[in-house]
Amino acid sequence: MATIATTTDTELQALGKRLQTFRHLANLTQEALADRAGITANFVAHLERGSRKPSVGTLVAMARVLDVPVGSLFGESGGEGTPDSPELQRLCRMVKRLPATRYRVFVELASSFLKPA
Repeated sequence: MATIATTTDTELQALGKRLQTFRHLANLTQEALADRAGITANFVAHLERGSRKPSVGTLVAMARVLDVPVGSLFGESGGEGTPDSPELQRLCRMVKRLPATRYRVFVELASSFLKPA
């Protein structure tokens, strides 16, 4: 007989910490995230503490609001060449959306800033 994997308290707490981190990076309150994701602020608080299990639909909605891939809520990186830190992932997504002229200016500024002294 096959066994079904269960979610541990440690995994729920880690998910909650990542949700909280992404929420802070998005400069959102629990109330704002809840409102935009269609859930209650109380439920967001429970999720961030790791005391409740979210549905897949809730995770998808929260990821959309937070502008992160759903997999990042589980600690997955975006693949080869994608930075692991949430801050850098968010910055990369923002840069990719820049108009071409602003993108070139950003790349020039970043390149000159990162040149060895």
